[in-house]
Amino acid sequence: MAQYRKRERGGGAAVTTSWTTPAVSAGFDAYDDYVETRLAYTPLVNDLRTTCGREAIVLDYGCGSGKVSRRLLDAEAAAQVVGVDISTDMITLAQVQSPQPAARFHTIDSGHVPYPDDTFDAVVCCFVFINVPTREELRAIARELARVLTPTGTLFIVDSNPAATGIPFPTFRSGEPGRCYRDGDERRVSLQIPGTGVLELVDRHWFISTYEAVLNEAGFTVDQVTDRGAQSVEDVGMQSPIDHPPFMQITAHLAAASESAIGAGQMTCRRSYPKPATLAAVVWEGRVLLIRRAHMPDAGRWAFPGGKIELGETLTVATVRELAEETGVHATPGDVFDAVDVIDADHDLHYVLIAVLCRWERGELVSGDDALEAAWFTLEDMDAIPVAQTFDVRAIAETALELEREQQERPK
Repeated sequence: MAQYRKRERGGGAAVTTSWTTPAVSAGFDAYDDYVETRLAYTPLVNDLRTTCGREAIVLDYGCGSGKVSRRLLDAEAAAQVVGVDISTDMITLAQVQSPQPAARFHTIDSGHVPYPDDTFDAVVCCFVFINVPTREELRAIARELARVLTPTGTLFIVDSNPAATGIPFPTFRSGEPGRCYRDGDERRVSLQIPGTGVLELVDRHWFISTYEAVLNEAGFTVDQVTDRGAQSVEDVGMQSPIDHPPFMQITAHLAAASESAIGAGQMTCRRSYPKPATLAAVVWEGRVLLIRRAHMPDAGRWAFPGGKIELGETLTVATVRELAEETGVHATPGDVFDAVDVIDADHDLHYVLIAVLCRWERGELVSGDDALEAAWFTLEDMDAIPVAQTFDVRAIAETALELEREQQERPK
């Protein structure tokens, strides 16, 4: 695949190295990718899980040492992940570091995936295109990804944002400040390796129009090109806002197959409409039950337990199931009393939460699934915690408590 140049210490000529050399593999694996994780990988995982569900079979093309594959499985964003890479050393690292039985890793030649047509529900391709030196090789990779993707599948590409070239970030810099890069130009990349120093490589500066053209030639339609990191730079150590976020995500689907599936009334894997979900408003002794969310939207903030309604589930069954999975609590579902939109434009998410009033029956609080914590709160307690920003948590709580009081006051 991509050939890299590693600058010798003390100046001197650049020497050509390859991803298939042990030194490059070890250095890249040692790189602390917390900036990429916060700003690119976490939204990717959330998008894939929302778009394709937890039963998806996913191809991680250019998987390296398996970091993205492990994140997908750890977040239950896929039922199985197959990682492929041109580097035998990277694949060895992935196999050693990824104990999940649902993960499989293979060494491949560039542009060749040893699987039949229509195998994968989704393909993720993270920081691969920038490491491909020619358009011809980009086209070959895109054609192969189109071949192994199911007709209703989705392709997710995460890469450096060409508009951010030359901007230094806490752990890396792609390109030299002040230089104007043409499409396909070589671009020096500096990676901060903990305890080792700087690993300097060379990748390619591809325009977004090149990504779109290559994908279109392979039979894809580009759904969206999304900046990653515009609102979150302060979370990764940046001292001031920047004009261009460091990463981008491209989402695409197979054009002809998806159009025919839509015309036949079949559901496609890609997200194109709001998704219904349940919200369990559990009231007990003047308090409501909240969870601190592990995932977007509103990751790290407090909201009501709940989640997506699975195919074939009734609203009340889904409410009871999600409540038990996230909190360990069992409750009796009552009336539907509200419905609210949760729209997170930054992560291209839209849910319609259907609020169900629930009465606690049994169970000690044990957080699980998508919940980091679970706790009971009065309205006064809620003033001191960070609640979800995508809808009015307090208003839902006030309504639930009032309805519970009215029910208690009714004559038996």
